[in-house]
Amino acid sequence: SSHHMEDVAELADRLTVLDHGVDVMQGSSQEIFNSVEQLESYGLEPPLVAKVAATMRSKGWPLPATTMRVGSLLRGIRRITEGVGE
Repeated sequence: SSHHMEDVAELADRLTVLDHGVDVMQGSSQEIFNSVEQLESYGLEPPLVAKVAATMRSKGWPLPATTMRVGSLLRGIRRITEGVGE
């Protein structure tokens, strides 16, 4: 068990979120970390990269829901912006 969400995002494929010992969420790390508001309602902060990617998606950036790591975020931004302004 861990409360360090960056570590969890790097290491775990599937997650279970407990609230006072009660199983409240289960799913892939992408499913769980893309549920930002629900996680925050349980006092958990998703990894910063997941929050940034979710915010960018809500603003129309076509980043995949699997964006959980800095490298994948940077690759996604690079892919989207290549050729812009040329």
